Amino acid sequence: MSSKAEKIKELLKSDKNKGILCGIVIVILAIIIAIIGIQIHNYRKVEPIKVETLQFSDYAENKDIKLIAHRGYRAIAPENTLPAYELAGQAGYWGAECDIYRTKDGVWVLHHDEKTFRLMNKSKKIESSSFEELQKLYYENGNNIQNYYELRICTLDEYLAKCEEFNMNPVIELKGAKNTEHYNEIVDNVKQYKVKPIYISFEKKALESMRKLTDDKMFLLTTKLSEKKIKQAVEIGNCGIEFDANEEKNFKDDCKLIKQAQKAELDTAAWNVNTIDTVGTLFNCNTYYYTTDCLTY
Repeated sequence: MSSKAEKIKELLKSDKNKGILCGIVIVILAIIIAIIGIQIHNYRKVEPIKVETLQFSDYAENKDIKLIAHRGYRAIAPENTLPAYELAGQAGYWGAECDIYRTKDGVWVLHHDEKTFRLMNKSKKIESSSFEELQKLYYENGNNIQNYYELRICTLDEYLAKCEEFNMNPVIELKGAKNTEHYNEIVDNVKQYKVKPIYISFEKKALESMRKLTDDKMFLLTTKLSEKKIKQAVEIGNCGIEFDANEEKNFKDDCKLIKQAQKAELDTAAWNVNTIDTVGTLFNCNTYYYTTDCLTY
């Protein structure tokens, strides 16, 4: 075979290998895009939440139990919105929990995530956006969203007014890592309403910053109870500790850590309290603050 024919053969072989390689790359990219698409879909998917009631249980008339509507009554309205708090008030919740961020022009608004992507029609980072920019967005996700046309972001003032109207205790989760120097604005806002706020956060520093401004009740959030977290809550002062009711380790050894927190004179609380069975477990551990998506009196 001539050298020219050999070169042509090698060239064809090389092109074939390149084609195979390109095909493999295309398949891999398609798989990656599909995985990303599934993850985005699942992230934005809103699962229906079954509403349960304590009305016919042994716990309904117990005055120690304090039901707190998680992000408002989010089982029947989009979370952290004015309708969710209106419905929570009508349902008679003791408290209503919210999450707050500060816009770049100094307005405190309610939203769980730092970006609006999961719930609204466009993605904006709240702390990098002006209030005017956020007002142009509307909710397109959330339970029963079809009942709410172009629902807009809720302000801290609107939420506090709704809590005052229905005599609910505002439970305010402090979000954002770099806005503690503005906490005086929150305290000043709250003072305009006849409410008894509770401040909650996963960050000890956030609660310590708030503690310098107010004597109001606080809860340090932690997914899993530990001696370290209990010690931190004690150090904050007038601070309870709140844990995930779905985390079985929190109830290990006959509620050992829950009892340890109570021995340290901490109020104990839990979130993800969405079944009557969970209420029973917590009640037997002398824990009475229940943040719930769906339980009502």
